[in-house]
Amino acid sequence: GLPINPDTGEPFPVDPETGQPYNPETGLPVLTDPDTGEVMPINPVTGEAYHPDTGGQTLQTDPETGLPINPDTGEPFPVDPETGQPYNPETGLPVLTDPDTGEVM
Repeated sequence: GLPINPDTGEPFPVDPETGQPYNPETGLPVLTDPDTGEVMPINPVTGEAYHPDTGGQTLQTDPETGLPINPDTGEPFPVDPETGQPYNPETGLPVLTDPDTGEVM
């Protein structure tokens, strides 16, 4: 069966071009853990799914602004004027980090 969107309780739609389920909010494919069937989170920096048990990516923060630094550019991620959150312009996803560890949430 199709993976279930935990926010709606409904199955994720399927992209007719790829045959893969996708998240209509992000447009990104929905990947599931083959052992548990649970939806794997998407790393907003890379746009790729990762297994929650292996953890995400740790980012450095800008000492002046406190914003996470994009590892590809060495510059802080821009801030979305509507949400006030840093985001990755390549993926369109917010880049939120744990303030204690710097790990992407």
